[in-house]
Amino acid sequence: MKKYIYIISQIIFFSSLVYSQSTVINEVMSSNTSTIQDEDGDYPDWIELFNITDDPINLLDYGLSDDPAEPLKWTFPDITIPAKDFLLIFASDKNRKTVVNHWETVIDWGDEWAYLPVSSEISSDWKTLGFDDSGWNTGATGIGYGDGDDSTEIEPALTLYLRKSFIADDLSNIVKILLHVDYDDAFAAYINGQEIARANIGQTGVPPAYDQWADEPREAEMYQGN
Repeated sequence: MKKYIYIISQIIFFSSLVYSQSTVINEVMSSNTSTIQDEDGDYPDWIELFNITDDPINLLDYGLSDDPAEPLKWTFPDITIPAKDFLLIFASDKNRKTVVNHWETVIDWGDEWAYLPVSSEISSDWKTLGFDDSGWNTGATGIGYGDGDDSTEIEPALTLYLRKSFIADDLSNIVKILLHVDYDDAFAAYINGQEIARANIGQTGVPPAYDQWADEPREAEMYQGN
């Protein structure tokens, strides 16, 4: 609790002094265990600032601290809170200062995918960029069966392969890519043949076999309102 009070008192002091109450603390999570993850999947405490004015506010070289003797313990990069907008800051001690200019959704819920339910092994290059999936079925996500929660219904199958193409015009402009998957019961994901994520099945780097079961049952979340 003392750490929480120090953080709050320091933020209030600097925001009120510099901006005359134009930037306020909108919300604080002092014991984050499940609400918001950072890019590493951790749950650090966080502070949300709100610019209450009609003008953008730049935070360059202003700071946050949990130590009254060191008020500029952590300083902001060149980042601006737009008018009437929010900024979420993780109190993680990771010193992340990369600024994401904006997010673009390149694949969304309901997009068309190529998909193939299988009952036998298929070519291992199915996940590579040059694979020809013209003979696969196509349909909107979610794709599945059994729960009445899918846009595209298929016949029961243990494994479903899916492919979706997108184009990045300039990789140097991409700071990070975020993958969010709602799945039942497990998945492994690849970009251009390289594994980038998996959950609830097998060992990282070892492609699951077509007849490999999930490690344990898991129900999808979104159709339940989660």
